[in-house]
Amino acid sequence: MNPDGILLIDKPSGPTSWDVVDNVRRRMSPRSRRRGRNRYRCGHAGTLDPLATGLLIVLCGAGTRLARYLLEHDKTYSATFRFGIGTDSLDTDGAVVSRSTPAFTPPDLQEALAGLRGDIRQIPPVISALKHRGRPMHEIARSGDDLPEIAPRSVRIDAFRWLDPVERLAPDPETGTLDLAFRVDCSSGTYIRSLARDLAEAMGTVATVAALRRERIGPFGVDDAIDPYESLDPDALEQRILPLSAALADTPALTLDEAEILLTRQGRQPDADWLARLDGAPEAPPPGTVFRMLDGDGALVAVCTLGEPGIDGRPQPRLGTVFPDRDAGGDRCS
Repeated sequence: MNPDGILLIDKPSGPTSWDVVDNVRRRMSPRSRRRGRNRYRCGHAGTLDPLATGLLIVLCGAGTRLARYLLEHDKTYSATFRFGIGTDSLDTDGAVVSRSTPAFTPPDLQEALAGLRGDIRQIPPVISALKHRGRPMHEIARSGDDLPEIAPRSVRIDAFRWLDPVERLAPDPETGTLDLAFRVDCSSGTYIRSLARDLAEAMGTVATVAALRRERIGPFGVDDAIDPYESLDPDALEQRILPLSAALADTPALTLDEAEILLTRQGRQPDADWLARLDGAPEAPPPGTVFRMLDGDGALVAVCTLGEPGIDGRPQPRLGTVFPDRDAGGDRCS
């Protein structure tokens, strides 16, 4: 039986995120049909550019239903910005479109970094996975069609730190470029390539991303990830898959009895009274709080979100994703 859960992958530079996902799917289920209902489903929780390396969460089987919850996690990146050149893709995979010899000082850099921390507005790169009328922006950009205007987006930068010593601020005498290392803690939806562009603009120059590594997604770290092209047979690979409940291990949990499990799987909204048993939540969890509903063995039954208070003043739980009982022959992936 094909497993349900999540797999932590350390993506290498070169392949796309979907290349990695397809490699996992084919190795986990080599005989599954390529199309149709019986195909073993895999997905991912957040794209990494081909140039980028690091943590990619691959969703296996019914784990694909968890994508919308995992996409909202904060993230940590380490990156190298190359000052002195600008490219159309904002990374070194793109074509050079501008040059400007960097001539900033450490105080200039620190001031520019401070201006990009906190809640900011950011324009995503033109060459990205964002879609316009169903078409990815990178496809539109490379087709030669007129590009739509990209609206700024609100993101949050919790930390943006320069990691190099001061003496590294001298450009290379041959190339006129300067490579500097940074570490970024940020909200979901942040583009590090846009940060490189905006940081350089604040100092009167241009920059592009030369290297990028995602080190963390929410509670998951790249140190626990595996090489997707390592020689592991399907059984060994399956042993590395985390259960569905682990995907939301940092959220509060509610353990259900058998009657409550049956009602939940029939689509009934949870009773507000059940929340008295919510474990790991603050005394008054706010609307929007996501929590897990588990069976007695700790397996994931459903994911819920707290809605606005009802007429009794208590937050009303709203049933989100429900996971069928595998032992009862439920469709894991539909």
